[in-house]
Amino acid sequence: MTGHIVRISGGDLSYDSVDYDSIFAIAFVLFLITMLLNLISRWVVQRFVRSTTVAHKVFKGGNEGPAPVGEFPEGNVYRDS
Repeated sequence: MTGHIVRISGGDLSYDSVDYDSIFAIAFVLFLITMLLNLISRWVVQRFVRSTTVAHKVFKGGNEGPAPVGEFPEGNVYRDS
């Protein structure tokens, strides 16, 4: 699809032509496909993280999970203090 956009836009195009309008239509379709794939991947990652967090709690026998974002576990060499 991007190759088609490049091929069409490589020459002189008038603003009222079908070719000119098709560039934007193809770009919009590419945007929608990208957004859909990002939403699907986000859903998969959240589902995976949720399932591994539950499994971690079950097998470890406690409520300690992964460290929250921005907090460091004890003994981290990158900790300031």
